[in-house]
Amino acid sequence: MRLQFNEDPEGYEAARPGYPKTLFEDVIRFAALDASKAALEIGIETGRATLPFLQTGCRLTAIEIGIRPRPSTGLRLKSACRRFCAA
Repeated sequence: MRLQFNEDPEGYEAARPGYPKTLFEDVIRFAALDASKAALEIGIETGRATLPFLQTGCRLTAIEIGIRPRPSTGLRLKSACRRFCAA
């Protein structure tokens, strides 16, 4: 899937299944994520999993190591971020 993301981000987003809401609830509860915490996400790809973590108010550093990140990833996340940087 990783190579597919780099070759066709839109196709990757369309074909990739979503995550169950309970997955995020469990991770957020286990990590006790809130506005007082910091978190790191490596490989954000389309940002699909990033938004639930941002909604906790935590300080999230998200890194995408793919060659061609999807432009709409930045747009999706920028509204939820205090600072958005793309390299």
